[in-house]
Amino acid sequence: SYATLYGFARKRLWRNGSMEHQLRNDRMRTVSESFGAIKDVTLLGAQEFFAARFAEQSRRISSAGASTFTIAVTPKYVLECITVISLIAVAMYMRSRVAATGPWVGQLTFVGLAAYRLLPALQQAFTAIVNIRTDRTAFSSIERDLDRPQARRDRPGLFAQAGAGTIL
Repeated sequence: SYATLYGFARKRLWRNGSMEHQLRNDRMRTVSESFGAIKDVTLLGAQEFFAARFAEQSRRISSAGASTFTIAVTPKYVLECITVISLIAVAMYMRSRVAATGPWVGQLTFVGLAAYRLLPALQQAFTAIVNIRTDRTAFSSIERDLDRPQARRDRPGLFAQAGAGTIL
């Protein structure tokens, strides 16, 4: 069932990760531009423009993060409900079929305890997979940066040529 939930949420996780990565870059650019030209910003009274832009980017990052968190945490509660309902259904079925409560209660208790102990580990693995999927865009960006030839990364004046508004 974790695989099913992941299958449904996969595109949304990719979208959230891409959006977060882009918005974080934009937010860094906004801060860089505002601090880079702090005299001009102060003289022109443009502080409100940069503050509003920063606030909007931060709000959208928070929204994407909350969506990702919800996707990561929801399966735990869904599976706990399914497990409890299944155990109750099996208990009711067994009670209607067998007059004695002896052997099947012990077996059902064992299954319930095993599920109770297994669910946190499955949830932890699922959360890690969700985080990897969401951060895949950032990983790709880092990989591209590392794949660039060393000479281009170390070239003096690269930042000046790229322009003050470009984040490398």
